[in-house]
Formats: sequence, structure tokens, C-alpha cells
Amino acid sequence: MNNNLHNHRFIILSYFINEFKNFWFIVPIIFAKKISLFIPALALIGIYSIIISFIRWSKTLYWLNEATLSYRTGVFSIKNIETPYNKITTFDIDQTVIHKIFNLHKVKLDTGAPNKKDEIVLLLDKHALLDLKQNIGHMENPQSTNAYDISGSDMTPNRHSRENTICATTKDLLLYSLTQNNLAILLGIALSADQFINNISDVINIDINKNISGLANNIHSIASILILFITFIIISTIFSSIIFIIKYGNYKVYRSNDLIRINYGLLSNKTYSFKLNKINAVTMKQNLLRQFFKLYKLQISAVGYGDEKDEEALLFPLCTKIKADFILSELLPEFQFSNNMYTVPKRGGRRFFTLPITIFIAVASVIIIIFTKTLVIFISFLILLLTICSCFLQYRNSALGFNNNVVYTASGGIFKSITIIPIYQIQAISYKQSYFQKVNTTCNYNFYYFGKAGSVSSKNLDQGLRDNVLPRYIPSYLIPQQE
Repeated sequence: MNNNLHNHRFIILSYFINEFKNFWFIVPIIFAKKISLFIPALALIGIYSIIISFIRWSKTLYWLNEATLSYRTGVFSIKNIETPYNKITTFDIDQTVIHKIFNLHKVKLDTGAPNKKDEIVLLLDKHALLDLKQNIGHMENPQSTNAYDISGSDMTPNRHSRENTICATTKDLLLYSLTQNNLAILLGIALSADQFINNISDVINIDINKNISGLANNIHSIASILILFITFIIISTIFSSIIFIIKYGNYKVYRSNDLIRINYGLLSNKTYSFKLNKINAVTMKQNLLRQFFKLYKLQISAVGYGDEKDEEALLFPLCTKIKADFILSELLPEFQFSNNMYTVPKRGGRRFFTLPITIFIAVASVIIIIFTKTLVIFISFLILLLTICSCFLQYRNSALGFNNNVVYTASGGIFKSITIIPIYQIQAISYKQSYFQKVNTTCNYNFYYFGKAGSVSSKNLDQGLRDNVLPRYIPSYLIPQQE
């Protein structure tokens, strides 16, 4: 067992700032009431914050035992944490620009505890970080030091494993930033809606283009506002793209035996490490524009990853389906899926359209009767078109698949989500069926698993999957019994 170990003294400055911020509301009150007391009050608050910060630093200790990590912190109330090394789910390293100047590293250790306050957060220099890595790394994998250089904070793979590193290019990051913008989503809506216009006009026997052209004069009246709005969106997109590239620049992900490691950041460097068996699911997400261009954002569900403010649980920012399959084959072959998919039967397709369209027509009819204006009718028509597009995408995207290792679910309309869950991570399966679904012999399947999302569902699929397909792959105790 090591002697009492402290955070680096630089953390006292962070404690001081946090303590001083707790009294910010008092300062303007004193300044407004009596200016002569402002300086003494400011000095008193500063002295108090310095004393509390130093006490907090001196009372925050950790010990590296043979098989466990012990941690103690608190000023007025003491909190003690002791966790085995093999129970640490994520090992996160954050190095801001200021930390780089002093060669310091902020370390967050997540043990999977439900209370976020039970995370262990340390600020260490290079040697203390190396000592911590060697203790935790040895418990995670005895061979990990053979594949990775643990002398630095980025845990860069050495020459024996560099070929397994997958990097995101600046083009990938730029595409990610552009395709998540609201303007891009609106563009995607326009592109996707265009293919429906001709079909709808044929069915209702109305020349839509002719009727819409009659509204041109009204549209011209707000053209200047739209130009200003679009200009603002374009400028904000450029700035957000620059910020995103700075945040996620030099993005790389690699695997070392049973560990997945992710590293990124141009100015502030972040590193995440977690065990393969702690990954609860892999999710491939698409908004409307990404569906149009067949691009996917890859995320993973792992305890402690993606739970910070403005932090996404990324596995890879953006890629094509071919590259997504390659990433899974290289890094997470346990999550690969290549079996046949079970999609929505034709008899279940109408379930996606009937209720949403009926509700919209009822509400829109009332609004049009009250506000008998051309613009209101035009907007209502556009929303109806968008609703039909969304219903169609939900019908097309809903699917379910199985193999001996994973369950593959797909769902969503404008925002599509594909989730791959290891069978051993599934906690329960539920089966929901309304009266009309029962008539059509379809139902909704819900899969519950450990993770931030917790559950996924696929709607209006064949009822026969439960009795004829699930028993081939899913343990019998998880399969819901027929009533």
C-alpha cells in the first residue's frame, strides 16, 4: 500500500475559484449598500476561500493498494470510496491548455456508481499518472503495456499496434459539424420531401406546383428576413465548425486486447479508456440529411462515457456504412451483424400513417377554419408533407435482427437510430400489442439493457418473431410468454 497521496497543488487554484464563486452574489450587494466595505469584504471572502481550498486539498487523499483504490475527500463531511481496480469502468484523462503548460492531467475514474458524485477525480503530474496507470492497467490486462506506451497521457499505440488505430480526418469532422446544423436539417427536409410531391399530386389529382406558384407574392414579402436568417445560420455554422474541429481534432480510436481507447483534442486533450465488457451497446445515428447521404454517427453506451456536460459518447464522429462496418470489424468484432433483417410487413405499414395523419388533419382543419389565410394553408400543407415523410421513414427504418451474439434494432423517422446490443447485456424483453395490432398480427418489441438510453424498440413487426425467431437466439427466460 502506498503512502498518503495528494492531488497536485495546482488544484488549490481550482478549489479557490469554485469557493469564491459561491459568494459572487454578495459582492454586488455590499458594493451597492456601502462602498467602503467592498474591499474588506472582498479580502475576507478571498482569505476564507484560500483557507477552505487548502484544507480541502490537504484532506483529499488516495491510496494505491494491491488490488483496490482508496479515496477520501471532504472538509466538513468526509466521504470515503474504496473500489477494486477491475470495477473501474472508465479511465478518462483531460488535459487543458493550462494543464499542458504545467504538464498536469485531470483524471476521472468511474466505477459505475449511480450517483455522479461518487466519481473519483484527481489532478496529477506525469509521474503520479504513470504510477496510477501501472496499478490500474496491470489489473485490467497484464499484457497492456506490451501493446501501448503508457508513459504519456495520450496512451498512444506503439509500432506493434499502430495499424489498428482508426483516425478521423478533418473532412470527417467538417462533415459532422455541417450535417448536424439546423440549416442542414432543413435542407434535408426539402430534399426528402421533393420525391413525395409528384406522387401526392397524382393521387389527389391536383397540380401542386401551379397552386404553390400562386403564393409567390406572399413569399417575396419576407425574402429579406429569410436572407438575413440564412446569413446568420451560415456564419454560425462556420464558427461552430471551427470550434468542433478544435475540440475533436486528432481524433483516434484503437483497441488494446480487451480495452477500447479514444483520444482527441487540438488544444484540450481528452483520453478515454474502458473495458470491452463494459460496453453495453453500439448505436449508429442519422438525422434526415445524414440519411440522405448515407452517413452515420457511431456512439457507444458505456458507464462514465458521455455523461459530462457537452460530451458525446462518440466511437467515431461520422462515416459511411462501409467504414462503419470496417470500424466494428477492427475494434468491436463482437458487435458485428450480417444476418437477415426482419422488416415491417405490409399489413403493419398503415399503423405508422393512420394515427399521426388523422390527428394532424383534425387539428389543421380547425386552425384553417379560424385563420382562413393562404399562408396558413400553405404552412399546414408543408407540415402535412413533413408528417407523411416522417411516417414513411419510420415505416422504412423499423427493423429487427438477431445472431448468436447480438440483437440489432432499427427505428426512428427523421432521426434514425440503429442499436446493436450484446445478448448478455439484455436485461428484459417486452412485447406490446394494441387491439388493431392484434388484428394484423403485429406488435412492438422493446429491449432493455444496462446503459444511459436503457431501452430500444422496433414497432409494428410480425408477431411470429416472438415464437419462431427469438427462441433461436435469446435465452428462454427473457422471451415474453404469449397470453
